[in-house]
Amino acid sequence: MNVDFRIPFPRISQEGVESPEDEWISGTIHYPVGTSPGQGSESKPTSILILCHGIAAHRNSPKLYPLVAERLSFPTLRFDFRGCGMSSGSVLRMVDYFRCVDDLALVLDWLRKQGGWKVEGVVGHSMGSMFPLASPRLISLSGRFAMKQGLTEKVVRDGVVPKEQMHSILAAKQLNERRDEFTVKGWRSGRVDESGNVVRGSVVEYSLCIQEAIALWERIDSLLPSLKELPSHIQSLIIHGDEDEIVPAKDALLFEKVLPNNSLHLIVKGNHNLTGKEDGDEGRLHIDVVANIIVEWVHKLGTFLTISQSYELILIMQFL
Repeated sequence: MNVDFRIPFPRISQEGVESPEDEWISGTIHYPVGTSPGQGSESKPTSILILCHGIAAHRNSPKLYPLVAERLSFPTLRFDFRGCGMSSGSVLRMVDYFRCVDDLALVLDWLRKQGGWKVEGVVGHSMGSMFPLASPRLISLSGRFAMKQGLTEKVVRDGVVPKEQMHSILAAKQLNERRDEFTVKGWRSGRVDESGNVVRGSVVEYSLCIQEAIALWERIDSLLPSLKELPSHIQSLIIHGDEDEIVPAKDALLFEKVLPNNSLHLIVKGNHNLTGKEDGDEGRLHIDVVANIIVEWVHKLGTFLTISQSYELILIMQFL
């Protein structure tokens, strides 16, 4: 059973800044067959797994997320970051890490205040794997490690920044010597009309200062090696397609070097969204393979976290 929810953002932030308009996060909690909607109690909490999508996506993308929800023995929560799906806000940009971390923090705070929930881990796909830098159980799907190199190459490959101009920008002694604004074609999808039909996504353009973007990516790059110092009770699962066309598979190997207690699975001929299939007439869909890997890994670890441990998510922006 799926139960949709909406969490309103406070009109006044913790810093005392008033929001000019109403904002909210939309999401879905999936309850396994045979279970009743609702959480447990403080003495007997209900386990829940959080699923985070990537840029230009929504709560039901990648397609394996609903599959994981159906196969797991306890509830899952998946939500739309602001600017995606049914949540409010302008289109999600490739530099909106702060906004996405605020969204994840709001969801966690909502669960905590309700009481009776125990977060067993976080699954993140692509950009979505970066917001929870670590959780007691972190599952990274097609996650990017080399931020500056990968994303500067991406904006050139996508035709956002001319190759020669990017070389000039990277060669500058200081990034703040100039400001170069470029137009990026973002993608907004995952909306549903009043009849419950999914509305076709649309292109939404936004302006990006490439120097500010590079400075942020450099800061994140400088942080990632410190993952080696994470607490020993952290458990990590890394899954990546070896033919990922967006984030190279070598990034998974870089995560393997620094994340403690990790398990790495490379999906043969797997693409970024893991939408392919195994070779042969009897080959399984990659989303089927990956969903099984995730569910088996989570079930093998068990639900032995305490409530306090379950909310020990280390958000990347706590270090920036």
